[in-house]
Parts: sequence; structure tokens; C-alpha cells
Amino acid sequence: MKKVLILMLIVILISGCGPSTSSDEETLIGTCPPDCNSGNKALDISITYPGEDANVYSRYPFVPQINIYDVGEIGTDGIVLISGLDEEVFSSLGGCHALDFYITQEDTHSDNFKETKVEFTQSSVNTEENYEEFLSVVTRYGYTNYGIMDLCLTDDPAAETECNADSKKNKLSKSSAGPLQVNKITQEIIPVGGDTISLVLNIEADVSLSDNQQLMPIEDITETSCLYINDDLTIKINADVILFGERFYCDYLEFEYGENSAEMQCSIENIDLRSLVGGHKEQSGWVELKYGIEEKQSVKFNVNA
Repeated sequence: MKKVLILMLIVILISGCGPSTSSDEETLIGTCPPDCNSGNKALDISITYPGEDANVYSRYPFVPQINIYDVGEIGTDGIVLISGLDEEVFSSLGGCHALDFYITQEDTHSDNFKETKVEFTQSSVNTEENYEEFLSVVTRYGYTNYGIMDLCLTDDPAAETECNADSKKNKLSKSSAGPLQVNKITQEIIPVGGDTISLVLNIEADVSLSDNQQLMPIEDITETSCLYINDDLTIKINADVILFGERFYCDYLEFEYGENSAEMQCSIENIDLRSLVGGHKEQSGWVELKYGIEEKQSVKFNVNA
């Protein structure tokens, strides 16, 4: 009887050491890619101080503040620039000023998880008369779009029955959220010999921007001039393909000035079909597009002596 009681006690102690099922457990967040959602927005940017038609008073502190919310699903970083203030009134904020920011979509414990607040240097306000003032805000940031695709890799596309190798079929399953969207991916297979093929991906994308936004190369988002002028009439977007767990570098996706759509080809040569994981001809991967966005805003407010 004593042995039975001892065994029961050991079982109870062991079961008490198992993983917790408390309601306080963190919920796992899906990772994009490949678990992406759709949508055509990235950041929601608002000037929270000063507000439109707000009153600012002489001899009181003045601290411009911009709130940024990432309503997409990819983390980002960039800069916020302010200009337009009268240097004689706002002594430390005349001219052009820039501050960096970043937002994460992965670290739930970060102060910058999904949103951030950008506060500029405090300035005193010195004026002897009432007047209207304007503050201009420019935000430049980088963003990434993922076009998730399901390919059919075979050395005989016409006779293939395991999956659909039709070169006209759209292989895109989903495009991640953001103003730039992949909307079509088709495949062309070129037999090389034996079990080896080359793959050509035809990629089409659109960009949807507001009147106060413009597309820019991701390399230009760190430009600290409040006035950005791109003399190149072609905007080059960095494009890569991730397939078999490897990164394949493509040429640029190029948007001509004033155009909202672009297309490109990306080739992956000498794919050995014998090396496909599990021998499956249907393989998933994604197109990765890295680009920059500039967004301009302004606010009118009242300066009071």
C-alpha cells in the first residue's frame, strides 16, 4: 500500500512540472513571409503636435510630435524631417531637422512594436505678435513586399500531371500588405538536359499611392535634405526570389515616371530536379521587393504673443 501511495505522489509531482497552460501565455504571431495578409497600406502617419489650427503661445515650450503606426505587416525604418518654422520665433527649430525611427512587427516587448512616436527638440516660442505658421513634415521609409508563389517544376511541362506547369497560369497565391503589390507571377521552364532545367519568372506589380506620396529607391530613404528631387525618370526597386531556402538575386523592377505598374523577368538557371525536397515538383517560394516611400504633410497653427 505504501508503494502505491509513493507512486501516486510521484505521478502528481511530475504532472505538475509540465508546460503551463495559463491564459497569460503569449499568442504566437504568424510570420510574413509566408503567412502574409493582403492590403495596400504600410504606415499611418499623423502630426499630433501641433494640431491643425491649434494655438501655440509665446514663452511656452514647443515640441513637434509625429505618430507613426505600421498598419502593414513588415517592420520598417526611416527618417522624419520638419521644416518651415520661422527661425526668429522658434529659435532651435528653424531650417530643416531630421530624426530617425524604426518599427518592429516581431518584438512584442519593444516600445516600437507596430508604432512609434517621433519627438523633436524642444524650442522656446518668442513673438510679440499673433500670426499663422505652417509646419511641413516629410517622412521617408523603406518597406518590403512579398509575393508568395506556388511553382510547378518539371522537365516536361506539357505532360506534367502532378501539378500545373502552364506558363500562362498565375502562380501568385498572395501578396503581402503595402502600397506596392505583386499581382501576377507566371513561370517558363527551359529544359537544359537530363533532370536539369532553368526557370524564368515573369513578375508584374502595381503601386497605389496617395497624392502626397511618391515611390523612391530604398537607398534614398536616408536622404536628410527636406527637399528630395529624383532626376532619374525610372525608379528602380530591388528584387530577389527566395526558393528552396536560397536567395536568388534578380535585376531591378523598374517603374517609369508617372506609371503605376511595372514588370520584369528573373531567371534561375540549372535547377537539378533530383535535389527537390521530398521529390515534390510543387515548390513554394516568394518574390521580395524592397522600396522606399516619401510622404509629405503640413499643418497650419496659430502663434500667439
